[in-house]
Amino acid sequence: MKTIPFRLSAMFFLLLLVQCKKKKTAEDDFVLTPGVFTHSFMNNSDFMGLVPLGNLNPPGHTLPTDHMYFYLTNPALQYPIFSPGNLQLKRVKKYSYTGYVEYTLEMSPGGNYRLIYGHVSDLEPGLLSTIGAITSNCQSYSTGGSTFNYCEKEVDIPLTAGQQLGKAGGHTGQNALDVGLVKFGTGAEAGYFCPLDYCTPALKAQLETRLSNHNGTILRTTAPVCGQINQNIAGTLQGIWFKKGQPKYPEDPHIAFVHDNVNPVKTVISVGVSQTGISSGVYTFTTNASGTTNRDFNNVVPGSTYCFQNLNGGAGVHLMVEFVTTDEIKVEAKAGNTCIGGEVFTANAVLYTRGS
Repeated sequence: MKTIPFRLSAMFFLLLLVQCKKKKTAEDDFVLTPGVFTHSFMNNSDFMGLVPLGNLNPPGHTLPTDHMYFYLTNPALQYPIFSPGNLQLKRVKKYSYTGYVEYTLEMSPGGNYRLIYGHVSDLEPGLLSTIGAITSNCQSYSTGGSTFNYCEKEVDIPLTAGQQLGKAGGHTGQNALDVGLVKFGTGAEAGYFCPLDYCTPALKAQLETRLSNHNGTILRTTAPVCGQINQNIAGTLQGIWFKKGQPKYPEDPHIAFVHDNVNPVKTVISVGVSQTGISSGVYTFTTNASGTTNRDFNNVVPGSTYCFQNLNGGAGVHLMVEFVTTDEIKVEAKAGNTCIGGEVFTANAVLYTRGS
């Protein structure tokens, strides 16, 4: 199921980047405590799967996502969404599409924490009236082959736990409500968090039973059950890699060698748009315990040329990987399902640097 990519990841990154340039304040020292979210984000029957952190959907989400997805029971319908606690609405973004609009809500539970809702299809009339016209700081960006236009407005509106904020679903691409939690600031404590960890114990336990693939048929049972964004292991291939010379966002040019966010035993290669001869997508394979073919990424280290074959059971292509330095690799797609001894890199090889 397709979702419009990139939006929350880029927003979180910009929040962190801007705030890291500021001097430390009392808000930086604020620590969010579990239990602040007392009401569910959506009604339990209105979503069929709750996708953990670390999802992949290249090219827009070539890297593990920093937010969760509440996949709607029927995306053609609209479902109510709620404030999970007593929060302050701090910023609203309005995206314009042909025939409809949608919103991103940035809410504060305290300090420099922000709870973000993405793909909000409608706002409650009273809330929309309080917000007023959203016409400031209008911008556009491109990712995943599409261009997105939005305007935003800073506000300071109190929200109460259980208050209906609007609805999700009902338009093309609105298959899920995106939910993420970030803390921006000047210290090492800034970063991304699992929103469920700040729910009341009963609500957290209820939602953790729903963590799964998009339709709820495969549950995540491996800790941390909320998923994992940062999978980097220094000195190995495992983690995220940026095309050399390119910024982190948009993610389209990059590549990731990580584990699946629902079944972490599964090794996955998330390929952006920089490789010749292989389509952007997520590729899996069966790992080997020795040698240089189809090794788990934490066993791929400098000193040898490695190869990944029989991708997705036979995608007609295989990948060669070799470390240039401990923080730089070259990757090249080769025709054919299986690796061939003696293959060499050509001008089609792409250089990537270790990401974070």
